[in-house]
Amino acid sequence: MKKNWMMMYALCVGMASCNSGKQMTGLEEADCVAYKSDVTICEFKKLDVENELALPLSSLAECPRIVKLDNRDEATAKGGMITVSEHYILMGRVDDIPAKLFKKTGEFVGCVGGFGSGLGEYRFVYDQQIDEARGRIYLFPWFGFNAVFEYDLQGKFVRNIPLAKKYPDMSFPKVKFWVEADKDRLTAFVLPFENLPVMAWTQDLDGNIIDEVPIPKQMKLKPDFSNEIIALHCTDEFSAYSFRFFNNEGDFLYHYQDGRLVPVFGVDFGDYDTPMHVLAELPRHYLGNTAKPKQLSGHLWVGDEHRDFIIDKETMKGNYFHLVNDYWGDTELPGVIGACGRGYYQCFYAPADMRALLEKALKSESLDKNVRSELQNVLDGIDDNDNGYVVYAKIKE
Repeated sequence: MKKNWMMMYALCVGMASCNSGKQMTGLEEADCVAYKSDVTICEFKKLDVENELALPLSSLAECPRIVKLDNRDEATAKGGMITVSEHYILMGRVDDIPAKLFKKTGEFVGCVGGFGSGLGEYRFVYDQQIDEARGRIYLFPWFGFNAVFEYDLQGKFVRNIPLAKKYPDMSFPKVKFWVEADKDRLTAFVLPFENLPVMAWTQDLDGNIIDEVPIPKQMKLKPDFSNEIIALHCTDEFSAYSFRFFNNEGDFLYHYQDGRLVPVFGVDFGDYDTPMHVLAELPRHYLGNTAKPKQLSGHLWVGDEHRDFIIDKETMKGNYFHLVNDYWGDTELPGVIGACGRGYYQCFYAPADMRALLEKALKSESLDKNVRSELQNVLDGIDDNDNGYVVYAKIKE
């Protein structure tokens, strides 16, 4: 099995105050690289690889916060998928430990379910959601399951929400989902494997189909878990991109609306050889990442020479970019697509990495006085035996 090339990032920190961020050369000075008719199309030849943007975090998100996670043994976290809500931080399962739920103060609430194959147990989480209003957490384990697992906000298992009763004997790999409990509705998007009947559907929470999208012939895949579903869940629409490791030519980012896949964003590669690429969406921007497949061994592939690009939805301006934290002295940040989800940008840092990041930030002469004080206080409190730190920033709408 080929190795997945998309890597998730995790990070958490709590800040009391921030300035508006130093203004840097950003999208306002970029060229128009896309056009819009019914679908926004990026013209690949117009992306300027020689003049990559240093894109300030303040153009995408609010001031980042730092959270020091509880140091109790049972609270041990190792990064992985992170979901932030109004009052909680959910650390998805990594290695042989279950998902962990924390308050935004860093206080450990409890494990969500457990590691294993019993009721409410799992070995890997592919997507997760916190619904504070109804006191619920939802997880979809990868793979071999046909249900979304539901828990309360103490991490106790409540029930399985069956996926698509119309297909009761079928398990769905790598599901991205959104539960709207107030509407008694769940929307799902899956890899379009040729042995599956649909690639997206809406159902009630008892598993009864409301509407569905059969797999278009040109998108059918032979089962291969190198492929991914990219869905950041950062917009009101359920937008998703089906990444196929060796065959994603002519693909679009889709909105799923009333039983239809509506294309909203794509790339015209023109005469260029089509690279590996993924597409994603934030409220104000379209995102993309290109890479070249690199074979490490007989069944081991990775993406190489990654480049992120961004397009402003209103101005159609954009380019290749790297993200810098202008709130903290222009320190470098991980790529956007891998670090965004459910309305937040978030990353996890081990103590040594947190220390290195803050030491670099504190060397900047542009730091606001209050920000400098906050960062120094966090730095002074770091111990090599700390559990870890999460840095998160709310995506601007």
